[in-house]
Amino acid sequence: IVDSNFNDWSAHKRLAIINEIYSGNSSKAYNKLKSVVTDEFININRKFQAPYRIENWLHIFACSNWLRSLKIDNDDRRWFLPKVTETPNKHEYWQEFYHWLYEKNGLECINAFAHEFVEKEGHVKKGEHSPTTFWKQEVIEETMNHDARMVIDILREIELTKKESLLISDQDIADYIHNERQGDSRYEIKPITIRKIAKGYGWHVCDFNTSSF
Repeated sequence: IVDSNFNDWSAHKRLAIINEIYSGNSSKAYNKLKSVVTDEFININRKFQAPYRIENWLHIFACSNWLRSLKIDNDDRRWFLPKVTETPNKHEYWQEFYHWLYEKNGLECINAFAHEFVEKEGHVKKGEHSPTTFWKQEVIEETMNHDARMVIDILREIELTKKESLLISDQDIADYIHNERQGDSRYEIKPITIRKIAKGYGWHVCDFNTSSF
């Protein structure tokens, strides 16, 4: 998916299953999958054939045991990240489950449940954000750099200690982090990045002119 220039694995498919996805602090996998996840049409590049364009019906089901599975933006709308149990069930459980799945119409039951859920709850429509989860937020924070995580810690500390409404500038936070780094500006975080993080964590972000106060 990441290293090859050929993407015919995504052509004429309804489902692609990735057994293990891991990208660490790199956005390469996330960026290369953007079109496959959201675009109505995708360009296919197959070895020894001319590129062509097709309608996209592919769904991605990716698994990982790592928090750094994907470097996801805080305002991501493409990925739904649930966390499954890490406690393994006994062999007898799986015997009974597979018996129900294939011998007792389990697949039909799951299909009926899915249709009933969509009728009652709806589904994520084009342009909407996928539901957020605690696990998704964990993944987002794990792939952030040190300064971005410092911003989150500062905002959370403020929320725990403040007793009334508070106005704080992005530059104040940037200056604090700069001082914590003892003047090291090689990885200096920008105010615009601070505003983006704050907005993603529910803070009201606005522009203001100090002369108006």
